[in-house]
Amino acid sequence: MKTALLTCTGGRPETFALAEIWISRQTVEPDFWVVVDDVDPPTELNMNQILVRPEPLWARGKGHTLNRNLVAGLEKIKEVGADLVMIVEDDDWYSPEYIERMREWFLGGEIQIAGERDTLYYHVGCRQWRQNWHPGHASLCSVSFHIDIIDKIISIAESCRGTGIDFAIFRNPWPKHAIKLLESNLCVGIKGAPCFRLGIGSGHRRIPHSGVPDPDLSYLRILIGDDAELYAPFFKPEDFQAPVSARREQQPRQRRRMLQGKALEIANARRRRR
Repeated sequence: MKTALLTCTGGRPETFALAEIWISRQTVEPDFWVVVDDVDPPTELNMNQILVRPEPLWARGKGHTLNRNLVAGLEKIKEVGADLVMIVEDDDWYSPEYIERMREWFLGGEIQIAGERDTLYYHVGCRQWRQNWHPGHASLCSVSFHIDIIDKIISIAESCRGTGIDFAIFRNPWPKHAIKLLESNLCVGIKGAPCFRLGIGSGHRRIPHSGVPDPDLSYLRILIGDDAELYAPFFKPEDFQAPVSARREQQPRQRRRMLQGKALEIANARRRRR
């Protein structure tokens, strides 16, 4: 079974270099690694990857290009003749056994799409982690699928608007026996690298401090061992706090609405007193 990895990247050489480390030590090597990069200059590749450069290239203010880039990468994979496609995101951590253990689910011939259901996220800037519980889908970073459904995945990506491509894939009415949602954590979703952005899972809304604190990085070391040190350039100090303006700006939607409602009540009461 020939395996092709697909990574969409652009302007993030620091994290892509880490992705090359994770793939270089896999117990089962991929047959192909297709990298889609729509940023100029392109990321340096060091493992004989197949580079795809979709046009037009991304430019600041031009919006989200992930879905387009996925389509470009999947079209290239159709050309190279793989049997299995695995999404590898450029900023996430992968166990050395990731490819081997994901491949095993497809050897029987029934499973068409698989992924890790209960995604574990770690924000290296805020030193926080969060376990998401997805009863019906897997995050894109851990999705693998058989080549037989590649055209359907392409169609879903072409019609998807916004960043919820993983939800769109699993909303498709696949045969029940064709889906395998795993409870493993062979992949850890890393947030806050290379640029510091607030948000950790749950749609990645930019809400600071929404995870479990890990100030001494002990839990990160439990998750990924000595690899934790490779994320050191992205760590913020243990006592780091998001700026007050950012915390106010990124309050959860429900709390923001509640505060706005209270402010309106106070304003109306003042008008009545006049």
